[in-house]
Amino acid sequence: MDGVNGLVESLPPLVRALDAVAQIHPFLALAVGAFKVVVELEAKRRDNDKKINLLFLEMRNMMAALLQLQGVRTNHVGRDGLSIGARLDDLIKKTAKDIKECANACDTYSRKRLLVKVLKAPSWDGTLKEYIQLFSDRKGEFNFAISIHTGLGVDRANDKLDTL
Repeated sequence: MDGVNGLVESLPPLVRALDAVAQIHPFLALAVGAFKVVVELEAKRRDNDKKINLLFLEMRNMMAALLQLQGVRTNHVGRDGLSIGARLDDLIKKTAKDIKECANACDTYSRKRLLVKVLKAPSWDGTLKEYIQLFSDRKGEFNFAISIHTGLGVDRANDKLDTL
């Protein structure tokens, strides 16, 4: 595998050198241009493969935010009258839908043949970045909703202490 990675890393200097040779011998420009496009697309495909891993890491981080609920009673109601379940209900439904859509997109990407992955790499780049951002944003939404709820609980506990 190191041989393949070494080969890929050697491509940009080769492309630069070929560009210089094509300046001297313009008849080479067509082949050098085609090679440059293939090298760029392959680099983008490799980048997309890395984004898949980053995407699952971001999804894991989002779901780990829910671990904060371990110490929260399910029947605890905040000052606004909402339980944590009611507060998170819509967000959880949207998240489940997004996870399924993301899994389907990743499955579709993984089933593509190498040539298709290479040729469609720029469009997949945007899709994968959108999912990474979505899960990062969703983690923030979870943290915000949970902190509001736990903050309300702390306020309630302080009120009870004040009355004692």
